[in-house]
Amino acid sequence: MPFRFWAAMATSTNSRPVDCCATPNSTRSVQAPARSGACSSVANCSTKPVDCGATMTILQTRINARSPEFALNRTALLKQVEELRMLLSIVRQGGGPKAQERHTSRGKLLPRERINRLLDSGSPFLEIGQL
Repeated sequence: MPFRFWAAMATSTNSRPVDCCATPNSTRSVQAPARSGACSSVANCSTKPVDCGATMTILQTRINARSPEFALNRTALLKQVEELRMLLSIVRQGGGPKAQERHTSRGKLLPRERINRLLDSGSPFLEIGQL
């Protein structure tokens, strides 16, 4: 399904969705101008997003980035992010040397080695559920 902006947020005045793909589509409600580099589906898109000229309202915030509370929250978040990164680095090692030795002594590949052999070199891979 093509990526859509709602026309209420776009510059047009009607309430139908604006399709921001350059590929003609019979289900398109409002014709967006064709642009180079666009595609008909976000799922198989290998190009950069296209600006269709839609304007969106800027959301205002009352958060003061210079307040002491903000600084404390930022510090706490950065500490948690660092803890997560350390935990992920431990997970990437594959369960410790004893577990790795036991696995490889049985003639098996470690899970990450199996995945690396399946993937084409240089292809992107998003690991989900690392923990």
